[in-house]
Amino acid sequence: MRDAGVAGEFPTPIAVVLEHLGVREQLDISSLPAELEKRKPPGWQRILGALWFKERVVFVDRSLPEPRQLFTDAHEASHVMCEWHEPTLELDNEDTLFREVRRQVDQEANFGAAQLIFQGASFHRRALREQVSLRTPLALARDYGASLHAAVHYYAEEHPDCVALLVSGRYPLSGGSLPIWKSVSSARFQKRFGSVHELLPGRTLSIAEDGVLAEILVASRTAVDPPDKLVAIPDRDGTKVAFVAEAFFNGRCHFVMFTDRRARLLGRRVRLAS
Repeated sequence: MRDAGVAGEFPTPIAVVLEHLGVREQLDISSLPAELEKRKPPGWQRILGALWFKERVVFVDRSLPEPRQLFTDAHEASHVMCEWHEPTLELDNEDTLFREVRRQVDQEANFGAAQLIFQGASFHRRALREQVSLRTPLALARDYGASLHAAVHYYAEEHPDCVALLVSGRYPLSGGSLPIWKSVSSARFQKRFGSVHELLPGRTLSIAEDGVLAEILVASRTAVDPPDKLVAIPDRDGTKVAFVAEAFFNGRCHFVMFTDRRARLLGRRVRLAS
């Protein structure tokens, strides 16, 4: 970003980054050559992005909302930067981009996309001025041109405090539980508590009446601000710690973020000063 002259510019102009990386053309996915189309894995109905290494051409579905286009552009730019990805021609659809990534190269490209969009620590330098809360990444997403999904994910994963996130589908399975698509924890949370989905009763996100988070999950479907609830999470030693659970629904999936109640009450800047 520094070499391309876009450091500190938001939303990050990924087109400029791609040009700097030597990409010749950036085309709509409708222009995807038959040579690449025929390599599409079985079951893939829609391709969001593709990188033709040999010809140095990137294809992106321009019918997507702008935040999703930005992430797809950044994802493909990350493939370009990782020369070891070239042996595998990448054709990216919703499953690899926005749900649990299935291959190491896509994990690397998703990580690189987030770094390009949020420009490393820039996002958290702003976020840490605000309350430790799900509301913070939701409010900042637009400034970075990011989807709410990408902003919430990056906020939780890179936060210096104990923060964790669950992303689930909207349609319940038999028994009234929602399918958990993704579990994300900050390094500090992971070290003290482990994976957040393993701490749920039955390791499920239940919306049945007796579900621990059912009330806020259901309320989030119509709420303007994320509803919240105080919950106790045991650490690796069995000590229960108070967390605030907040829920958000973007029309496609549910998000539940867990933040340390003390960090939420005091604020990061106050605690650092003290």
